[in-house]
Amino acid sequence: MPVVDQAVDRELVAALGRAVGIREQLRQRKAEDLLRARRILDQASRHGARRLELTQQDQQLIPRLGEQGLGLGFGLEHAASAGLDDAPEGVGEGPGRRSLGHHLLQPWAVAVGQVEPFAELHGLVEERAHGEVEELLGLDFGPRPFEIEAEERVALLLQSVERAVLRVAHQARDGLEREPSRAQILAQGSREHERLHEVAHHLGKPSLAELHVSTSRLGGLPPRMQTTMSEAKRHRRLAVGIIFTTILIDFVGFSILIPVLPGFVERLGIDAFHIGLITALYALGLVLFLPLWGWISDRVGRRPVLLVSLLGTVFSFVMLAIAQTLPTVLIARFLGGFFGASIGTAQAYMTDLTDEDSRAQGMGLIGAASGVGIVLGTALGGILGGIDPALPFYATAGVAALNFVLALFALPESKAPVPARGGWRGLARALVPAPLLVMASVHGRSQRLFLYLFFHMFFAFSVVDAMFPLFAAARFDWNETQTGLFIAAVAIVLGASQGLLVGRLSRALGETRMTMVGLTLTGISIAGMSASHGFATLSLCSVGMALGAGITIPAFTSLFSKVCGAHEAGETMSQSQAMLHTGRTIGALCWGWVFASIGPGAPFLFAGIALLGALVVFLAFSRVLLPQA
Repeated sequence: MPVVDQAVDRELVAALGRAVGIREQLRQRKAEDLLRARRILDQASRHGARRLELTQQDQQLIPRLGEQGLGLGFGLEHAASAGLDDAPEGVGEGPGRRSLGHHLLQPWAVAVGQVEPFAELHGLVEERAHGEVEELLGLDFGPRPFEIEAEERVALLLQSVERAVLRVAHQARDGLEREPSRAQILAQGSREHERLHEVAHHLGKPSLAELHVSTSRLGGLPPRMQTTMSEAKRHRRLAVGIIFTTILIDFVGFSILIPVLPGFVERLGIDAFHIGLITALYALGLVLFLPLWGWISDRVGRRPVLLVSLLGTVFSFVMLAIAQTLPTVLIARFLGGFFGASIGTAQAYMTDLTDEDSRAQGMGLIGAASGVGIVLGTALGGILGGIDPALPFYATAGVAALNFVLALFALPESKAPVPARGGWRGLARALVPAPLLVMASVHGRSQRLFLYLFFHMFFAFSVVDAMFPLFAAARFDWNETQTGLFIAAVAIVLGASQGLLVGRLSRALGETRMTMVGLTLTGISIAGMSASHGFATLSLCSVGMALGAGITIPAFTSLFSKVCGAHEAGETMSQSQAMLHTGRTIGALCWGWVFASIGPGAPFLFAGIALLGALVVFLAFSRVLLPQA
């Protein structure tokens, strides 16, 4: 596809950006050069007599030795006769002879005094590589030849950087067709490329400052590699938009049924436990097939999985729209969960587009999609359901169909397919029920703790999805429209907190502290909902719950993504979704039973206590097992 070709071509820019890592060589050269300098001084001490003789010879050639340090008459042949076989790199020819002679032939006390400035020089080169080398060259290090050596070493550094950049560029050109690019790497490469230009400008070296991607410098690159970075950014935004819409549809599918649940009670003659069962079956479909979709996406790519899931979502909603019996509703909801299990693949796609520094913001965007999906789902279910019970489901099917067409023609592949891990054994492993598979196969205590907490948190969160419509109808006598609009308003707060606050809070607090704050706020708010008997109290607790969940979910998901291997991102992120929806499945059944057995407020009280329990577990193990955010 042209989109993929253009993105692949600009992988070269990312390769050039990575060449900035040549600065790390300075740290190694610093220690090596200092050691060489000390060896030179030791050798000069052992050959003191020869030093005096050579000094006298050199004074005959340049009378200004006392002012200028060393003359041009000293060469490598003298160094060889003095037994010096370990000269610093880069001083073997031309002006470098004067630098070597400076170390050997100036008075011994002066030579010893140059060792520390020599080390200081390299430290300053390392620290000021981004624009202050011109100040470095102006420092007073003693006789002029030492400054000459400093200039030489800066020139050699620039040459080595340029050679490394060109070498990496050639390697990138050769590997472009085999290694599909990622939009995030392209953007990062563009920033690093600009840093190369900035460094070169301050150093005043045109050969590096003028380095760019061109056919003349890189030996005839194809013309299509000259596309602009603005196009790459535009394609990345389009891909992110499609993923956003895909996740949004998944959450619309989950939430659109919430406002009309009381109507199912009347129309189908069922009770609160059956409502919990309807809610649980959607989550059950997700639980059983999340690892399978993740395994397939790692093997064949993200794009095919997302396309199949969108098409299947259309079918499941059409089936739900025409359902007239409880078994048909249950089958339709299970199929909705089966095709909605691609949400792990969508998250892995977002992971492909982000690096660790921007991962929390990417997860926040996913969280915003979930928030908007809940808003649209509850609003469609409440408003359109008042017109015709089937209308919300037809509308959602139409949106999914439009997104399928858009993805079919505009969504690029984000990850090169890789051979299946373990072949058919890997497929069989992906078919094992997700909770058993996850806890049995995950490596490391850290990942197991994450997955347990995913289960624990969403076991508690599920009380809102499954029981709030029945709670509102029982305690406040609300109808479908009132329930749908209230949940939509709360979901707006949830989406706003994820889309606007996550990035800022991640930089200010870090993801670990964000998770702690979010769990505390959410647990207290949900527990408070159980005691609310007025609209103001209910609204306050609901907003607190939305804000807390809005920062907890993306921060915790980002932490988990950092302990997963990049080559298994699809499967591991799908495993997290499996544990999440396992919690929702069991939670929906549990809270339905509690609602019917104890009363409308009891599920919310117990769920709030459960969230505070998750906070205790997180605090107990975060310092040992979790990366510091």
